[in-house]
Amino acid sequence: MSTTNQRPAWCYAIICSLLLLTVNAANAVNAAQPTEGLWWQTGSNGKFLQLHIGPGGYALATLSYDLGAGPTYRVLQGPLQLKDPRTDGHLAELRSPLYRIDAAGCLGCAGGVTATEDARSYTLRFISTTHAQLQTGSGQLVNYQFFPLYTSAADLPANRIAGKRAVLENLGGTNVVRLQPTVADGDCGTQFSPGEKSYRMQLESTDLGTERVSGQLNSAVLVVDNALHPRARLLHRVDLYEFVCTQFVHGGCGNYAITLVGDQCRVAADLELSSSQLSGLAINPYSTYPGPPVQLGGQIRLTVID
Repeated sequence: MSTTNQRPAWCYAIICSLLLLTVNAANAVNAAQPTEGLWWQTGSNGKFLQLHIGPGGYALATLSYDLGAGPTYRVLQGPLQLKDPRTDGHLAELRSPLYRIDAAGCLGCAGGVTATEDARSYTLRFISTTHAQLQTGSGQLVNYQFFPLYTSAADLPANRIAGKRAVLENLGGTNVVRLQPTVADGDCGTQFSPGEKSYRMQLESTDLGTERVSGQLNSAVLVVDNALHPRARLLHRVDLYEFVCTQFVHGGCGNYAITLVGDQCRVAADLELSSSQLSGLAINPYSTYPGPPVQLGGQIRLTVID
């Protein structure tokens, strides 16, 4: 009688299932590839990358486009190499010299002249499906992120800036702030729509006096309309004073008693949004009330940096 151990059929079924799951998991990791479409240089206005992936994984990345005397395209092209993020740290990369196509009405149009603008290797690494980093021939690193279509409320600019760091430029100074979501001041009312978002600019670093800048920002709130083409305002609290004449001289008032009676929400600036930058001019409160001026004055520029 044979003494060979015989395993039941269900045991082999479990082993096969586990092996199949392992293979499928590995394939799922390796099957991931970058998102095709428009990418942009993080924090840079108007600098984009267009990615196309063709049959067999051949990729074309258009880095820039100039009109000039004739349309000029700068491109990287070649096989897209899929990686394993668990071991390589990124999911795909494209290596290519930098090519330039001159005098072409479109990519692939007749009449265009293709030249190698930089023969050194450029490497476009896709860290995830939505984040990438370009290493130029000289070793410079340029960060890109996928530029999403506004398909949900989370994609709208008013939501995307929540918690982001920004550079505030005003009155000759530069300050790094974080845009922290806050509850809208009831005294200010609704500026644009019930769905608008409010942010307090929390100071992180400054090249001005910390006490002065903190005083500016403690009473300043950024309000952004939660819409595809948002409007934005910077709100500020202004002290209100009561002026009482205590001495009349020659038919006029020669001396005043000034008493602080409260404060009021005012619009400090109307801002325009362009890419990752909000900019505008401060509104002089003297035009509506003869009280102390808003500390934020002149040109205001707020640039989101991450």
